[in-house]
Amino acid sequence: MIAYVILIANFSLLCSVYAKRSGVAISLVMSTLLIFFFSPVILTKISSNLQSRGYLAANDFISQSLASYCDFCREISIIERINTILSTGYVDSVITAQVISNFLIGVFCFLTAWFLFERFTEDHAVVKTRTWFQNHKQKQRNSRPGRLALAWKDFHFLAGGRKGLLLKSCLYLSGILALIGGGLWLDKYSYSTYYFSYSWKELMSTALLLLVIGFVVECTAYASRIFREERKQKMLPLLIMLPHSTLHLAYEKIWGFSIALIPVCIGIAFIVLIAPDSLYDFFESGFSSLLLFFLIQFVVFLHVLTYFSILVRWGALAFAIGTMVLIESCATPFLQIIFLLFHTVIGETGIILPVFYFSLLSCFALQVLIANRLHQIASEE
Repeated sequence: MIAYVILIANFSLLCSVYAKRSGVAISLVMSTLLIFFFSPVILTKISSNLQSRGYLAANDFISQSLASYCDFCREISIIERINTILSTGYVDSVITAQVISNFLIGVFCFLTAWFLFERFTEDHAVVKTRTWFQNHKQKQRNSRPGRLALAWKDFHFLAGGRKGLLLKSCLYLSGILALIGGGLWLDKYSYSTYYFSYSWKELMSTALLLLVIGFVVECTAYASRIFREERKQKMLPLLIMLPHSTLHLAYEKIWGFSIALIPVCIGIAFIVLIAPDSLYDFFESGFSSLLLFFLIQFVVFLHVLTYFSILVRWGALAFAIGTMVLIESCATPFLQIIFLLFHTVIGETGIILPVFYFSLLSCFALQVLIANRLHQIASEE
């Protein structure tokens, strides 16, 4: 674990030297860790599936390369190492490949950050030349926003504007077509020895699941930025002085971000309309109440994230996740008692109604805290 801490600390140092903003550095570190820990499992399943369908051989270059990469990741992984140590009958040495590789990679990241520090921290004045197309787009963006000025500003400057809408529409559409078309194509031109077939219902359910994940990610990103830019630019006093209530200002900013969710919402509605059976997979074996439970908790999480985004300068998402985990851990025993008392009489609503009631109260309390915090920051600045 000490070797792993050395690796993570120095790799984070390298990312902080390379990136000009802390958010970019954190994103690089988290993305690299997710790829490192989850890519061996995903690539192993993909390789096995392609081999069973006849597209890859067990001894060809691609299969051997993927197997070598997965074995290397498992050998230097701290998770695999801890699982091995905690297994029965462990008698190996403390100094292993995981310890040596993590330490050496950490030293390499430190030396690289040291040598590249001056190069990536120098400020060079760059004269940007704008083309006619960029000037035309800028003129369109500088058009009058109308009565919903805050919604217009957040949509264009924080949510990507029309260019972001077009990009996300192409991304979601190409992802759905690649997933469904690729799965059907593999089934059509595969050998008969493959492990399982990709049915239309399963492919549509997978596409729906990916779109729901995209919806959650977008909502999380927008909730963390709803008042963050005004606080960074010290514009909250001017925002509070507008002739509108804080609730009106918040709803107008939410409306600006909601427009950016149109592509993913259209994708979800499109899949549900053309394949209603794909939605039934989410409601099998009593999962309907669980899905509704997660939806209610997600709304509370967005309120908590919004509050922490104006309470702390960095790490709002980590604080929000930690708070939700702590609250859920403390509330779970009480919810189970309520469910055991009322599920025989009320049914699934025996747990949904109390959760909805407490979540509604939590959202109201968080909205009051957010408004008070905004006024406090505005008065201090």
